[in-house]
Amino acid sequence: RIAIVRSERGRARLELPAGTVLYETAGWLSSPRVSPDGRRVAFHEHPLHEDDRGWPAVVEIATRVKRNLLPEQDSLSGLAWTSNGQEVCFASSAAIRCAGIEKPGVRVVVRGPRRFVLHDMAADGRMLASAYGTQGALVAGEVGGREVDLSWQDVAFPVDFSGDGRRVLHLERERARRF
Repeated sequence: RIAIVRSERGRARLELPAGTVLYETAGWLSSPRVSPDGRRVAFHEHPLHEDDRGWPAVVEIATRVKRNLLPEQDSLSGLAWTSNGQEVCFASSAAIRCAGIEKPGVRVVVRGPRRFVLHDMAADGRMLASAYGTQGALVAGEVGGREVDLSWQDVAFPVDFSGDGRRVLHLERERARRF
């Protein structure tokens, strides 16, 4: 059985089978997965478009009752059921977590220095995941001259330049620095 996420008239719809709406939201939905017993669909609900924050949720197919498994999480990407259908595992920023379906609670499976995407899970519990990072250097220099890397962390965004062009204000992971 395949669950489908479809956008229609500015709303995201979770359908199973195609054409039968199980859940609808003004935000967006991602990573739908049917449970091993076929009774539920787990997915990520993101309240704001262009923002990957949100929460893992489950909808009962027979009743169409939806419930959130956890409060809002940062940067959700990928979802998989455990083979016994007792947990839904997902990537949230630099960790992979599993949330209980019948028993509330969450456990951290792995933490890392980079963001994860959970692609799938084997019956024996092995996970297929990838780690990725964003990098963006802030480099200054004159055309044809020497370049100087001004970034201190992984990602730097220029904000403004001084009138004489000798200083730059930029953000690095939500902190402003002036050079």
